[in-house]
Formats: sequence, C-alpha cells, structure tokens
Amino acid sequence: MSAGLDYAVVNSGNIYTNIDSYIASASSTQQVIQQNQPPYPNGAYNQLGIAYLAPPNPAVLSTTKGQGAPVVVRYVRYNSTANPAVVAGPAPVYWTDETFTTVSGVFTEGIPNSTGSSNMLAGFLAPNTTSYSGLTNTILNGNYVFIVVAGFVSQAWLTAGAVGGTVYGTAGNWTVSATASGSAPQGAGFARVVSTPASSLGDIIAQCDWCF
Repeated sequence: MSAGLDYAVVNSGNIYTNIDSYIASASSTQQVIQQNQPPYPNGAYNQLGIAYLAPPNPAVLSTTKGQGAPVVVRYVRYNSTANPAVVAGPAPVYWTDETFTTVSGVFTEGIPNSTGSSNMLAGFLAPNTTSYSGLTNTILNGNYVFIVVAGFVSQAWLTAGAVGGTVYGTAGNWTVSATASGSAPQGAGFARVVSTPASSLGDIIAQCDWCF
C-alpha cells in the first residue's frame, strides 16, 4: 500500500462531507506562486491516489465504535458518465482507468470491463446524503473526494450481506454482493459486514486495499 507521510488535508474537517472542486484551468505552477492555493494541479489538496490516514478525532472515546480500526483513505476524483443519484451511506466505487486516481459508482464504468469490474472495487465513497445534507450527484460529480479503503465504516451502503459476510463488487450503481460467513466469495473480497444491514445500511470493516 502506498501511503502519504502525513494525515490527509480535509478542508471540511470530515472525510464524509469533504468535496474539493476540480479546476480544469489550474496548473501546479500557478498554484505554487499564488498564496492560499491548493498545492496540486487542478485544485487538488492532496496527491491523487495516495493512501492517507484520516485525521483522528481526539474527543472519541475508547468505547466508540471503530475506535480500534482507524480509517485509511485515498484522495481521488469522482467522475461518472452516467452520474447516478447519490445514496444515504458510504457506497462502493470502481477505478475507471489505470491511473488509479479516478472512480465511479457505476460498475460498467470500472476497468477492465463490465465482466471484470468486480475486481476493481476501489473503496467506499465517503460523502453521502446522510452525512452531507443537500448532497446531489451534480455537487459530487467531477470533483475530489475521499474513499475509504481500510478500517471501520459506519452505516455503509450495502445492497446485500449479513453479519460476517464478505463484501465484493457486482453489477449496478453503488451495488455490492456478499457471501455468507465461511463461504468463498464470488469476487475479490473487500470488506466484512459487522452489523446486520437495515434499509441497505450496515457497518463494515474494509480490510483489503488493492485486492484484485
């Protein structure tokens, strides 16, 4: 796993609400010579694709869910052609090309193709309509976000699965499948379900960054 040396820059203070605007005309040279500008090209505040630790919350107690499973994130651009409506929890996204810097929530927009995209599950998109009031696909699409690649995710968007099941990508928008505990997964396993899903939401432990 490639990792950043520092914690990620999270402008909103929360990875689940942070969306940084993509600026097509901004070059790295322009940004370096102008004060208070993002340090990376096209308005990015972190290096694309690199894994970072999410900033810790010092107020979190040892009894808080997920305290012992710190979140690892990647900073990427969300860019979808179909641009489906966003959902109410962190949702699965796919790498769209071999730069491994851009993701989409649409299975068929993932690489290598519609029959192999289950093995290109990139992570779980952090921004969602529960965390980010008023979030729409228009606000999201084309811009920079964090995806969770390891650690505890509360109330992730799970279209399938039961406690102990292994989550993997499958056809659709924001869609996963899951095999039962003790059964071999049908695709590359990305996470474990740790709470019983209700209304397509359940807690997971993402535990397999770069599983193909």
